[in-house]
Amino acid sequence: MGLQHAHIRTWFPLIVAGLTIALLVLVGWWFSLRIFFPPLSKPQEKNQRTAPTTEMYETSVSGILSNFLDELDAATDNTWRLTLVEETENHMLALLVPAERRDVHLEIITSLHLMRTGFSKNTPDTVEEGRHRLEEIFVRESWLP
Repeated sequence: MGLQHAHIRTWFPLIVAGLTIALLVLVGWWFSLRIFFPPLSKPQEKNQRTAPTTEMYETSVSGILSNFLDELDAATDNTWRLTLVEETENHMLALLVPAERRDVHLEIITSLHLMRTGFSKNTPDTVEEGRHRLEEIFVRESWLP
């Protein structure tokens, strides 16, 4: 005589079928919400600022740099000069730059950075190089003070 196999009834097929149906209902509900109620705005669009016009940028830079060299010469010690250069550099870095003025902006920032490095490390040659570059930009760009 052979061995008889006993069939044990399990709930496994019903559980799998129930979970599958629940998952399908959940996914269908989520897609229906997205179709009938789309998001009002995309998050990345909220914080975007528009680039200023060239004239607006030039006015801002002229205001920041108008008395910079005079104030730098009037400062009594390198600590005050370093503070002035850092503040001016931070104001320049905060500006939005139109495409036409990106190269000039980078040159100004580089010149200010050289001056800041020179004052912080007490290397007069670096300060003079940064100042010389900045003065060349002032001569070349007629809209600068």
